[in-house]
Formats: sequence, C-alpha cells, structure tokens
Amino acid sequence: MVAAAFAAWWLGPGMLNLVLDDSRRNEPYYLLHLGQQGVQGDKYSARLTGLVQAEEGELLWRGGLARLLEGRLKDEWPDLMLFRMPRGGDLVQLITSPEYRQLTAQRNFLLLGVPQPPVDLTAASTLVLWLQRTDGSGSEVAAQALAQVGRNLSQFSGEVVWDSPVDVISGHDDWDHLALLAFPGEAEAQAWFREPASLTERTLAARKLQHQAWLLLTAAYLR
Repeated sequence: MVAAAFAAWWLGPGMLNLVLDDSRRNEPYYLLHLGQQGVQGDKYSARLTGLVQAEEGELLWRGGLARLLEGRLKDEWPDLMLFRMPRGGDLVQLITSPEYRQLTAQRNFLLLGVPQPPVDLTAASTLVLWLQRTDGSGSEVAAQALAQVGRNLSQFSGEVVWDSPVDVISGHDDWDHLALLAFPGEAEAQAWFREPASLTERTLAARKLQHQAWLLLTAAYLR
C-alpha cells in the first residue's frame, strides 16, 4: 500500500495500475518511448537504453517519424523506441531510480506501458502506430474499431502486429489503447491510408473514439 500511495502521488495513475496489478507487475511488460530528440539526437537514447538494460530489459525496435498521418501537433513525436522489460516491476525500479530521474529531467516525452506482447518486429521496416482514446468501453470499442479499419489491409500487404490496452506511464496525454500495423514499405502504408475505402472505415471507427493519432514510422537504429 505504501508503494501504491507513492506511485499515485508521484508517478500518476498509470504507474499505480502497474503497482496494483499482479499480472502486469510480475509478467513481461513493454514500453513505448515517444520522444522529440530525433533518431540522430544526443546521447539520451543510448543512456536510456543502458538504464533499461541494467534492469535486464532490451531494445526491440527503433524508428523515426516519416509523417504524422493524422493527429494533433503534440502527437508529432520524431522518435520511437520499443523496450521489453522482464517484469512490470522492473519498470518501477527503473522509473524510481535517481539515474532515470536525472536523465529525464527537463525532457518532453511520452512513455506508454503495454502489457500485451507484439509480434517479432525484427524485420519490420515500416509501421503505422494508431493511438486511441476510447469512449470508456475500453478494449471492446478498440476491437470493433480495428476490425473496421483493418478490412482491406491485406490488399496493401499490411497486417496487424500489435493490439493492446496501454497505461500512460509518463507524459501529458490520455491514450488507453494502441494498434500497430506493419507494411512492406512507406508506399504501401500511405497508399492504404489514402485509399477511399480506408478513409471511410476510419471515419466510421473514429465515431467510437474520443480522439486518435496515426503515425507513420520507418526503422532506424540506436546511434
């Protein structure tokens, strides 16, 4: 209870959910770090990855923003890193460490915790990240929206590689679900997004959501 009270006061409801949920605290947990430093930014990304590795976590995928397909100005994150932690509890250790607090001070970023694993993204070169805020019905609404949006994915060699609720661990936003779509390249991803049938299905799906953002990402490597 002391840990839960500390998390609620200092780290917010996302971390509180993690502290109180045994399945998330004791099972593998995934982090999406959306940052503004850019793929070829300073040493921040390398230092953050080092801190994750010190907790026996690993960097699974890194990409840069090719284009904000739809969303608000504040959704335009230039850099994405996906980490895997052995347990959700290891994230608590990371976030509460003085090294992490010093590193992230004065940084603007969004950190999302994801309990469900993605497929293997090793060979993924182009991803489309769909961030969602549902109307309160949670995963049921998100599943319906994804079913609509994904009807013609196969026509563009696209596939759903991740679909999960999320916790906002750090940052000023209220996303509660994400989906990740993989494509062979940017051309296929943008052709799918612009196709009239896709637009129609996204418009219908958006009625089930409070707001959403679509980010087109291309693979990059930690430098």
